[in-house]
Amino acid sequence: MAKKYIVDLTSAEREELLTLIDQGEVSARKIKRAHMLLLADEGRKDVEIVTAFERTRQRFVLEGLRAALNERRRPGAKCKLDAKAAIPGLEK
Repeated sequence: MAKKYIVDLTSAEREELLTLIDQGEVSARKIKRAHMLLLADEGRKDVEIVTAFERTRQRFVLEGLRAALNERRRPGAKCKLDAKAAIPGLEK
């Protein structure tokens, strides 16, 4: 079966991912995603990469590097502060 999403990183994207991994100051999830994209770019088989990361590959191909590395907002939780509490002096 042919791969649906083929990752083909530019040299700049590859360098950005390697730098991100070396920094060590980003979330573990982001580092995992960076590793997965690098493995996919090397042509590794899906079973080697783990199918759980298919969404990250899909987001890279459809939306680019930033979307693949960063999590989307998760709607549903109510705001903990309203405008009055968030901005002092607004209650006037």
